[in-house]
Amino acid sequence: MSVTTLDYSKYLLYLGKQRAGQENLNTLFILGDARCTGLCDESFQVIIIMGSSFGYFVQEEENQKILTEAFRLLVPAGKLFLDIPDRDYVLREFKCFTRHKIRDDIEIFRTRELEQNIIYCRERVTSASKGFIREKNYCTRLYGPEKISRLLLNVGFSKITYKNDFMCREAEGDYGTMTSRMVVVAEK
Repeated sequence: MSVTTLDYSKYLLYLGKQRAGQENLNTLFILGDARCTGLCDESFQVIIIMGSSFGYFVQEEENQKILTEAFRLLVPAGKLFLDIPDRDYVLREFKCFTRHKIRDDIEIFRTRELEQNIIYCRERVTSASKGFIREKNYCTRLYGPEKISRLLLNVGFSKITYKNDFMCREAEGDYGTMTSRMVVVAEK
């Protein structure tokens, strides 16, 4: 079986290539945009979109383009696996400010604003030994089962199922929207 990985992050692709090489995996890594991949129609049996790669855009039509592209790329009866934040859990546990330590050296500060099912986040990472590492602003759109089902149906997907609490972290710390996940499965 071969795997194709598409990401817009050169750094994550670099890490993936290293790991795939160490484990002798047959994986192709492509730098690109999931809204317009340039890959051939109906060339995949399964597509997995994970780690909040969906819902990243404030404009809903940009998120919709990712689903449309996934539909185009799937063979008939192909499956889409969509890993997204569990909206209800995130809303229930929402915190405007968090501070999270990784090991003894790294600390992550997050400030968040919630506006109409969109979380706007500012993340600042510092190191006790090296000082400031990076600052990043991003947004995460939250979807419940009804909303994500409507989007998928509008694109042409069918047989939509979902499972909440796919990933629950027991370890202490703030993992933001990565704490509890919902997996949605749809068929072309």
